Amino acid sequence: MSDLTTAVLDGDLRASAIAREQGSVAVPELTRLLGNPDPWVRIVAVRSLGELPQPPALAALLLTAADADGMVAREAIEQLERYPDQLEAGRLLAALERAPDPTARRLLSLALGRTPVSDEDLARLAARCQGERVEEAKTGCLAALARTGNPDAQAAFGRRVDAARGRERVEIIRLLEYIGRRWVIDTLSGMLDDQDDAIFLNLEIAPDQPRFMRVCDLAAGAIIRMTRAQVSFAAALPTRYSAAQLDEVRRIAPSLLRE
Repeated sequence: MSDLTTAVLDGDLRASAIAREQGSVAVPELTRLLGNPDPWVRIVAVRSLGELPQPPALAALLLTAADADGMVAREAIEQLERYPDQLEAGRLLAALERAPDPTARRLLSLALGRTPVSDEDLARLAARCQGERVEEAKTGCLAALARTGNPDAQAAFGRRVDAARGRERVEIIRLLEYIGRRWVIDTLSGMLDDQDDAIFLNLEIAPDQPRFMRVCDLAAGAIIRMTRAQVSFAAALPTRYSAAQLDEVRRIAPSLLRE
């Protein structure tokens, strides 16, 4: 038994270093290990394949993105996302259509939204999105379509924005930033008055700070990052912006929309 197979079967994360050293010759061995019944063995094999940005390794990762075990599938997608320039929409769609795990379907949809797609691919993604019954996966699919400029998906995602409250808006804001369209700035601006708690802050690190970041803080940070606006204050998160700082972001956002 080779050192690589031994490391993978033992769940030893040093397998990645062995694979990296061996290069392309490691791909067939790691691909065989993807059939092991132990999910952790498959995860270690996936991480090792992620060190090899070559077509056979990426093809194996795409197949594993539809693994029956959600943790294995999500690990495969994480490794694929290291090489966005090498991903093809057709293969991502095939993985999406096979994937049983809703989180994996969500992540594959988001990866598709970052990938150049043909009209045929978009039609397949829209059909998949229409038939999706799991809310987590459907929201990711709508975000991907909205990123491509699909007006129906943008309207449907807007309804999810309106329905979300408090901590539900954390993921919504992340997805709005992912969508990255100009209308998103206006949508985020509408959240600058939302004082609801969103993310718990680690009080051991900053015991004198407020316990939560609010929705408005997250929205302001997203607007600043998206627009690369020059503001008069340090914009790094996590933080809670003052009323004056939020007002500054309010003033900036409409002018950027007009540019």
